[in-house]
Amino acid sequence: MASSSEMTQIEPGDQSISKSHHDLPSSPKASTSDSLIDFEEVELPTIEQPPPSQKDQKDTKARTIVVKTTKPPSKDVSEAPSIHKVKMKVSDLVNDTDDLKREIKALNRENRDQSIELRDVKKQNAQLRETCRVRNENADTHRDQIHHERNKFYEHVEGLEDHIAYLKQELIRRKALVESLTLQTREANDEKLGHEATARRLQKQNRDLHENLTECKDDLLRLQPPSQIPDSELAEQYSSLTQHISRWVDDETEDSQGMETCFEALGKADDLPEPLKPYLTDEHLRLGKKSPNAQPFIIRFVVHRYLENFIFGNDVYLFGLDSRSIELFAGIERGMHELEPPRDEITIRRWRSETLQGLSHMPEFLSQQSHQALSVSQSLYSTLQPLLPPSQPRDEGWKALHDQVTLPAVKLATSMRRSIVDYRIWSRPSTKDVSTAKDGSERERERERQHIPVYYSAIQRASMVDMATNKVIRPDSVLKVADDGRIGEEMLIVQPSLLKAPGKDGGGGGGGGGGGGGGGGGEGEGEVEVEAI
Repeated sequence: MASSSEMTQIEPGDQSISKSHHDLPSSPKASTSDSLIDFEEVELPTIEQPPPSQKDQKDTKARTIVVKTTKPPSKDVSEAPSIHKVKMKVSDLVNDTDDLKREIKALNRENRDQSIELRDVKKQNAQLRETCRVRNENADTHRDQIHHERNKFYEHVEGLEDHIAYLKQELIRRKALVESLTLQTREANDEKLGHEATARRLQKQNRDLHENLTECKDDLLRLQPPSQIPDSELAEQYSSLTQHISRWVDDETEDSQGMETCFEALGKADDLPEPLKPYLTDEHLRLGKKSPNAQPFIIRFVVHRYLENFIFGNDVYLFGLDSRSIELFAGIERGMHELEPPRDEITIRRWRSETLQGLSHMPEFLSQQSHQALSVSQSLYSTLQPLLPPSQPRDEGWKALHDQVTLPAVKLATSMRRSIVDYRIWSRPSTKDVSTAKDGSERERERERQHIPVYYSAIQRASMVDMATNKVIRPDSVLKVADDGRIGEEMLIVQPSLLKAPGKDGGGGGGGGGGGGGGGGGEGEGEVEVEAI
């Protein structure tokens, strides 16, 4: 009875087990019985395995399972038990294969879990290494900073020790100096007591002598008859000045069409050039545009106000005098008020009159006064340029203004200041005086909000011109008078008045000359305690 052994190789994922046999004798019966065994196939379940990682590739090699079977005799077809045994063995092998597959899956799953854990551990190790590196760098930086700060602290301590040593030496030196100064101070105090006694005695003598000297000076000033300019002469000079101003304005305003063009070109008061803003308001501009006859009066008004501010103003000590000299003379007058006994106003005015008379004859002062007069003429002409037509060159225009207006005004101002009597050019503002307002626009708004009414009774005290007719208002003129006596509103004071304070020393005089003109009318000076000349 012939037998043979066979080997079967099982690969992962195979669907069947193939068998190979040794060569048997070729006989019909043998081929018939052999076909029962040689071509039998046993179906096995498919083993599904996940793709192995690189780490586990070494453990997933194909395994070879050797199955030994005994081939039944080729001629005996009835040996079914042997075939059954083979099938049983094959079944056992299949079961073993399933068990092996399950073990392989479990091992693969375990390997995969371990791989994931290993990857997480590696990531944690990398993070820990990075954290450790950063902390080491911070520790090194902090260590360097501590070392640097410690060195600075040691250097600072060394400097403080040196400074303390120096201060100790300085303290010893200053103690010695204080002791020396204390001794000197004690000696100086003893000398001071002696000198104070001597000074009190000398002060008493000096005070007695000073009182005698003051009495002698006062007597000399009172005995000297001051040379004064008569009121009539000053009134004549002022009248001449107003005529010069009127003639100059008439010459400059001959071109009526040019004047109208100039006033039409002007916008609001806020848009005027800065030199003109203190003098003109929107109401003045409307008046000039509405009534061309009022344009010369507006220019005369600006000229008088300009001269009043820069030449005749109360704050002008003497035109042409520099600020340093003004401070000197003002300080002297204040000192005369503070003397014991204080000097009266008449004495101070006499001193001022004599001093200014002598000063006005000095060539240096006359040169300085002439230079300032030229500057005022140029500035005034430049201020009036927007109101005047360009009829002649600028140089010729201001020169005529200088000769006809500025020089007579300077002469009159000098005569007024040299007098003992307090003369002044007075022109009540046409509207509320807001010269102390914060800015120019606020001043103009205040001026436009308040209008001053003119009453019929004022005709006796002031010369007025009706802007509608350009005629002088007289007591017999036909006027429309309101119930309260009002005949209109004051537009502007064209020509201010020349005033003087009442004479308190018997030297003040009565008056002549210098009227004022008003737009719709001008009220007199009844509220001011001065006397019109």
